[in-house]
Amino acid sequence: MITKYPEQLRALSVREPWASLLVHGCKNEEYRGRNTKRRGLVLIHSSLTYQIDWQEVFNPY
Repeated sequence: MITKYPEQLRALSVREPWASLLVHGCKNEEYRGRNTKRRGLVLIHSSLTYQIDWQEVFNPY
């Protein structure tokens, strides 16, 4: 199967662990300060900086 991509793909930079949660479907929405008319396919860029420790995400106790 051949996938057709738009001529210009856009990427969204998201800090870990939120980027991985978006990619794996555990997080469905990402809110930003600016509105956009962009809909459809978007690439997720995982930044090198961790916002919080992984232990806090998967083991809150």
